[in-house]
Formats: sequence, structure tokens, C-alpha cells
Amino acid sequence: MGKNIAIINNYIQLKLQEEQQKEVPLRKAAQWLHKAHLLQDSRTSPGFPLRRLAKKQKIIGAYQKKGRFWFIKQVPDYHLLLSVEEAYRLLKLKNKRSVYAFIKRHQIPHIRLKSNHIVFRGEDLYTWLVLNGNQDKIEENHMTIFQHTKQKIQEVKQQINSKI
Repeated sequence: MGKNIAIINNYIQLKLQEEQQKEVPLRKAAQWLHKAHLLQDSRTSPGFPLRRLAKKQKIIGAYQKKGRFWFIKQVPDYHLLLSVEEAYRLLKLKNKRSVYAFIKRHQIPHIRLKSNHIVFRGEDLYTWLVLNGNQDKIEENHMTIFQHTKQKIQEVKQQINSKI
């Protein structure tokens, strides 16, 4: 299985929140990912696979102190990310190219990381599904998030209407 950048970033940020840490050495984050079977670590050079991703700017919050050691900081307003693979499954499209076609036509909200890697903010994608009448495409395990998003949209609409 290829590296799912969205899942790796989500796991690191959630683990930082859970451990109540502002930052973590990259080697420690690599251990977390290895134990969770999300990214196989190197025996000879611990942290190397994650460091390679950080150098390619695919790890959110990764930075180098004094040009030497890598750390990953907790991003306070971090939102869960979805990969192109997850979006294509969620949208029940025929293939991943269909997702890229939506992106190319600017029809779907997405984030292009500095490395040009494409991910989706979960909340934005669910909101897009609701606003485009695609609620039936949301799988059961995403239904609670969908309901929460739908409630937020309704609250915002009520606030707008009350100001008018």
C-alpha cells in the first residue's frame, strides 16, 4: 500500500493533541507511525522515511531547528484531511481520474500542499456534498459527520436570515 499522506498527517496531529504536546521530534513521530503500521520505519536510519516526506513538504507542521533536527509542531486549527483515494471512494466515482477532473475544473474544494500533493479538508468535502445534493453518496460511517455539517449549515443560514 502506498503512503497515504492525509492519514499520516491526521495521525500525527491527533497524537500530538492526545499527548498534549506542542511539538515532537520527527524520530518520535516516526515511531508512532511505525507502531500504528502507517509508515514502515528504517532500521538503519530511524525516522528516514518520515524525514524524506518532511523534506518534500508533505508533512504539515514539520520544520527543522537550526538546519539540523526535524520536529513536527501541533497545528492549532488543524482539520482532518482526506486523500484523493478516500474522496473517490466517498463520491463513488468510477476512478480517481474523475476526482482530478473535478479539481481541474475547480468544481470541488481541495488543498494543494507546497509539494503539489492534493488533499481535501473533510469538513469542506462534506459541505460540498450537502450543497450539491449528493447526500446519498456519503457512506454510513461518515453519516454522523454529515449530520453535524448539515446542522452547522442550517445554523449559518438561520443567522444570515435573522440579520436580513
